[in-house]
Amino acid sequence: MLQQIDKAPETIQDYPDTIGILQLPYKLKIPRNFGERAALLSNYTLVDWETVIDEVHAVVAPGSPTEQTSYQMYVQNPDGNNRQPLMAPVDRTPFVERSISKIAELSTVVTADTVEAFLRRLANVVGLMIVEAHPYRDGNGRTARTVAQLVRGDINSQDYDDDLQLVAKSRPTEGYRINSFRKRHDAMPPDSIIDALISSDIPLSDTIAYTKRVHDVIWTPYGE
Repeated sequence: MLQQIDKAPETIQDYPDTIGILQLPYKLKIPRNFGERAALLSNYTLVDWETVIDEVHAVVAPGSPTEQTSYQMYVQNPDGNNRQPLMAPVDRTPFVERSISKIAELSTVVTADTVEAFLRRLANVVGLMIVEAHPYRDGNGRTARTVAQLVRGDINSQDYDDDLQLVAKSRPTEGYRINSFRKRHDAMPPDSIIDALISSDIPLSDTIAYTKRVHDVIWTPYGE
């Protein structure tokens, strides 16, 4: 379930490319069945994930350059006075490749009863992976949230279209804001965060222990 923080204004401007957003599950051929989806995504390669991420970014951030930037990206501190460097461009591909390998390892223990739990972990890993790699000049948060929703969302749910449009919105500076994927501890290395989100030491069936682990390391759009 998506978590809303702060108070929503009376009206929220609809995202301009609503049709493009709602077509993403079909354009990217995301299976409705969770088991089929888990089987597909657990075998995704680096090229597969880059293709999905680029496709989503092009839809949710149409005003941003579509190509992944080769420049060092920075994030502004809350005080507005200093900028913190994000992942160096040379480190992005090794980080993503390692994250993908961890997903593949976790997929080997998935059963029919733990498919949804696996997709939940996969969504957290991919969402945080995109934010940490920060491959675009703008729209990284929107892309991360949307890809995660495509991974874990129930396409058959009556709320699915609304939720997909919600996560694809740019977060305003005030008023209604949805949580994005964000680490809680700046000093925690990205690889360590991915390891925590995979949590190979916690059975997929133990969703309570996993929720606590996630809450200790990152914020998510899902209040975990």
